[in-house]
Amino acid sequence: MRSENMLLLAWVLELLVPCSAQEQMLRIEAKCGSDADLPCNADFRTNKYFSLTWYKNKKEGIIRIALEDKKRRYYNFSRNVSIDEQSYSLLLPKLMPEDSGIYECAVSARPGGQNLYLKVELTVPECDVTPALLTTVKRGETERTHAPHLPLVWTVVGYSAVGLTKIILSLMIVWVFHICTRRKRRSWSHLSKK
Repeated sequence: MRSENMLLLAWVLELLVPCSAQEQMLRIEAKCGSDADLPCNADFRTNKYFSLTWYKNKKEGIIRIALEDKKRRYYNFSRNVSIDEQSYSLLLPKLMPEDSGIYECAVSARPGGQNLYLKVELTVPECDVTPALLTTVKRGETERTHAPHLPLVWTVVGYSAVGLTKIILSLMIVWVFHICTRRKRRSWSHLSKK
């Protein structure tokens, strides 16, 4: 009798509490500015799971999805994300170095099933400083060319030349106005003497 009670208790616990959890780690390195697709490699075609939640660094909730009715709950995550409707991959557009970290897809199993903790370590190196892009359109196609880098000395010389040219032009305009007004005064003074 006692062994039957223990067997019954073990069976109830197996149904009510997931028996174990499976953990996997995937490493992805992505370029700064690119988009990332972080996979959640669970078989969602079966009816073994009832929800999944994406986290960053084990503490920052991103999104929780109830798998039966597809209801979503977004947490106060610091950037825009989206979810692939079929695979539940986390899509991160325009990556920055601060997006680096360990992302976790926690898949909750129905009673008696096995929870999954699928981790993706995302590494985004520092962004390269690239020259500004000049875009020209030719016959319906976009052609991109890089603007040349100019050393700091040439930049300072260029701005100084433009500033000096403005000062010289301003002085010339003032001088021309001064001459014109002096001529008008002379012509007025000749008229008033007559």
